[in-house]
Amino acid sequence: MEARMESSNREIAGKLKDPDVETRLSALKSLVAFHDSQSMDWVIEALGDSEWRVRKTAVAMMVGLDDRKQVVGRLIKRLGGEKNVGMQNAAVEIFIQLGKGSVEPLLIHLPDADENIGKFIIDTLGEIKDPKSVPLLIQCMSKPNENVQASAIEALGKIRATAAVLPLLEVLKKDRSLLKFSAIKALGQIGETRAVEPLIEMLGQSMFKRAAVEALGALGDLKALDALVSTFTLGSKAIRHSALKAIIDLESKQSDPNRSTIRAAVQIGYSEEIYTELMDTLNGSDKPLKKAAIKMLGWLCETRSIPALIPLLTSEYENDVIGSLIVMGKGAVIPIVSALSGQDEKVREKTAFILGGIRDRQAIPTLLELLCDNHGHVRSTAATSLGLIKDPSTIKSLFKTLSDPYPDVQEAAVKALIEMKEALPIPSLIESLKNESPNFRSHAALLLGHIKNNDSIPALSFLLKDPDENVRRSAVQALGLFDSSKILPYLTMAFGDEDHRIRLAVLKIIEHVSLEEIEKVVDYLIPLLRDQNIWVRSAMPRILGRLSGEKIFKLLLDLLNDEVGVVKISALSALGGRKDKRALPFVLEQTSSSDMEVKRAAILALGKLGDSSVTTRLRSFLSDSHWTIRASAAQAIGELRDTASRSRLRELVISDTDDLVKEAARSAIAQIEPDGSP
Repeated sequence: MEARMESSNREIAGKLKDPDVETRLSALKSLVAFHDSQSMDWVIEALGDSEWRVRKTAVAMMVGLDDRKQVVGRLIKRLGGEKNVGMQNAAVEIFIQLGKGSVEPLLIHLPDADENIGKFIIDTLGEIKDPKSVPLLIQCMSKPNENVQASAIEALGKIRATAAVLPLLEVLKKDRSLLKFSAIKALGQIGETRAVEPLIEMLGQSMFKRAAVEALGALGDLKALDALVSTFTLGSKAIRHSALKAIIDLESKQSDPNRSTIRAAVQIGYSEEIYTELMDTLNGSDKPLKKAAIKMLGWLCETRSIPALIPLLTSEYENDVIGSLIVMGKGAVIPIVSALSGQDEKVREKTAFILGGIRDRQAIPTLLELLCDNHGHVRSTAATSLGLIKDPSTIKSLFKTLSDPYPDVQEAAVKALIEMKEALPIPSLIESLKNESPNFRSHAALLLGHIKNNDSIPALSFLLKDPDENVRRSAVQALGLFDSSKILPYLTMAFGDEDHRIRLAVLKIIEHVSLEEIEKVVDYLIPLLRDQNIWVRSAMPRILGRLSGEKIFKLLLDLLNDEVGVVKISALSALGGRKDKRALPFVLEQTSSSDMEVKRAAILALGKLGDSSVTTRLRSFLSDSHWTIRASAAQAIGELRDTASRSRLRELVISDTDDLVKEAARSAIAQIEPDGSP
């Protein structure tokens, strides 16, 4: 027996060192249920493999072990003097995946660790960000090795440990440059207001001024505003650039009233020199600085910069420029319009968007011109912007756009007119329902629907007999916007429309009416159970599923016998949602379907039905060859809280070849073990 085991071990050890990656991977997976020390050593060794798939599998296997203390201990012991960067990174990944579960074992090993391992543990704790590690990390700030101290400070910053603020402030008083830099950054990350004054004092030390400026911006405390503005207006070029980014950072963390305060403070210290420097920055390569400069020009309402900003609308800074120009407000309208001459259609489109964002009537003449642009997307954006300005004087022009050759322009015009629906002439719209253009009739119908004037209901219902199917569909959609009790009798005639899209549109409305109203029309719905269109039939279970009663139950079972999979899937979903255990044998039957999607829907329905007697059947699907079936089975088992499936789910987390299946298994385990109990 021992000789056979030794031979097997030699075979595994040999395969784990085989040049062929598939052989190594197969040998590693054969250890999936390992518990002995030798197997763990092999798996740990695989963490340093040259192939990422082998390392990833080894990581998953280590994370899946129950004894986390042993995992952490063995890894730390193995890492002593380890030069393999891949193994070090894999170990960090294991600790991070274990999360808070690895913190206590790491903390146990930290006091006695040498400098290299200690720094490794501290860095890992910083990545995990568990507050439990804070007290010991604070102690590590007093370690003799400066690199260890710096790592502890950086970790405390990542954890945002408020308990570390006072010790960090003490570091600022010492003559240790490396530690000071680390402490300044950590204080910025922690975001504690007690650090504001000490950091402002650090501005007086040229070596640390830049770091202090960045930290003050990150703190987000308005008490830093005067110091940052002073640095921005009076500092050297390099410091001014840091202050610019810090002020933008500070502003991003404020409420609207405080943002106005920051912008006003910047404007007070504004000078021609700053303007020149901001404009020079637009030609630089520092992307964050360039973004900050663009935003600052907007705050300062510096309309002189508009000719330089407009060309950037076709660059990666597009959104920054748009935001900046909108912030400039109505004073920017005329300069923007002046800079528009000769620009291409992309710039014209973005300009139309900006003018809508400013929402000033000065822009109306230009937007009306753009409403006649040669390019459809420019016309569409211009229509949308006119809707934002909401000036009734533009209604006539927007009405003309309802006949635009491009549907997206027509839709934009409709939405713009809806924004001004109070000013729309209802009698004229009702008259437009007789327009010779089907598009015009459709748009007029939708506008009347949004106005919701009950006097238009009869005219809209008349369109349900229109010769154009798009007009009939618009009429259904428009009527659907009214109180359902007022339009339901009219909609019943659309159940038999020859166009399936119209029948679907009616069903979409019926899905959202009250149960009492569904019951009033249920007899009109029954013929649709045999509708020639599969999407109409598949919509029926979503409606019937809301109703109770034996008759409805039988109708859903009838749909389960439909020859088309999508209808079966819809019926299965409805039956699962009803939680009527009488459906159990019928749903179980569908788990043998050759249609993978039907099979999947049946499995999910079993989970929703809540009957634990099906768990053995569900467990068998965890070994299915199709990943969708395995993932669905895991999800259903999770909903049923089947504790007997835990070990199998854990195996999936470690060894399944599909990431989505692994995620489904993890979620199921979390449902079964909500408190993390074994």
